[in-house]
Amino acid sequence: MEKKFYYTGLQEEATICGRCGYCRDVCPAFAAGGWETYSPRGKLALVQAMKNNEYPPKLVERVYQCTLCSACREACHVNIDTRKMWLELRHRIVSAGLAPEAMYSLKETVLAKGNISGEDPQSRLLWAENLGEELPVGLTGKKQAEVLYFLGCVASLYPAAFSISQSMVKIMLKAGVNFTTLGADEICCGFPLLAAGMPEEAAQLAVRNIAKVEALAPSLIVTTCPSCLHTWKHEYPRLLNRALPVPILHSSQYLLRLVEEGRLNISTRKEVVTYHDPCDLGRNNGIYEEPRQLITSVPGIELIEMERNRANSLCCGGGGNLEMVDQQLSAAIGSLKVEMIKRTGAQTVITTCQQCKRTIGGAIRKARVRVRVQDLTEFIVSSLKNC
Repeated sequence: MEKKFYYTGLQEEATICGRCGYCRDVCPAFAAGGWETYSPRGKLALVQAMKNNEYPPKLVERVYQCTLCSACREACHVNIDTRKMWLELRHRIVSAGLAPEAMYSLKETVLAKGNISGEDPQSRLLWAENLGEELPVGLTGKKQAEVLYFLGCVASLYPAAFSISQSMVKIMLKAGVNFTTLGADEICCGFPLLAAGMPEEAAQLAVRNIAKVEALAPSLIVTTCPSCLHTWKHEYPRLLNRALPVPILHSSQYLLRLVEEGRLNISTRKEVVTYHDPCDLGRNNGIYEEPRQLITSVPGIELIEMERNRANSLCCGGGGNLEMVDQQLSAAIGSLKVEMIKRTGAQTVITTCQQCKRTIGGAIRKARVRVRVQDLTEFIVSSLKNC
């Protein structure tokens, strides 16, 4: 049975907390940082001690030293929706002008450029240059396509993730999918601003993105980014009080559909792999089985689970804007993840999030571990015959 979470208000939920410590046991920030105040229970104790809506510097610091992974929400025995609590706290802190400076810089960049990197919008098509002769007609701006591929900022603008978007396009071409993208007209989904505590600004981006999609009228939106998926599917309807004009799927769901329809010709390969559940795909969207089904659809693959998986998966350290405020803590969480990956004995770790791939890849390089990191799209394209 699906677990239900509750949230009635900041002070009320802080009072309901029974201080059992189950949340502390699963918190990546506490595991890496060590101090009680890193833990959800510790932050709630600071909330309980608040007076006159004043935000002590230590509370502000700890609220942003969090990946918003929702592991504490899953562990809570009184079903407090802790993720909503951290987001409300961040919103209040932003409104009080007390957020880390990096959050205000992020807002300026995203609202001015439409992306998190500060690059010119035309740079959103750089990822497509290496497609060469495979570059399809109608890659951008095609009306009434079967699929509109929403890349997200990382897959569009960060070279380390270009192979994810390239792989997704190659797979759709192989499957004969009629697809398009927004190209240079795509803007940030707004998730980084939501994570910063800026829902009003995120709503501005939602309005613009929905208008662009409505103008093209695709049958379906597909994204390789779990945070984009979560924002479109759950936050846009809440922020704008309206239904989405088009349904949206994560790439793992859509690619599994293509496999089941017989539209992809997959070859046999012998390899031992493990799978990392991204927080926004798993805990925050309940998508656990489709990626695993897609991985094991490749003949000869042996999937070894980490000791923490699915709803109990350990965050990679790359979420919640943590890198912007505490790179050291983010890296320490990543190191914990690498140790867990090593214990599986897998040759490859597969994930379904461009930020997770980037974060885990950096941690693996730092640890000098001989494990390959692949996004699921990269894994599938490398498993196709004649590709």
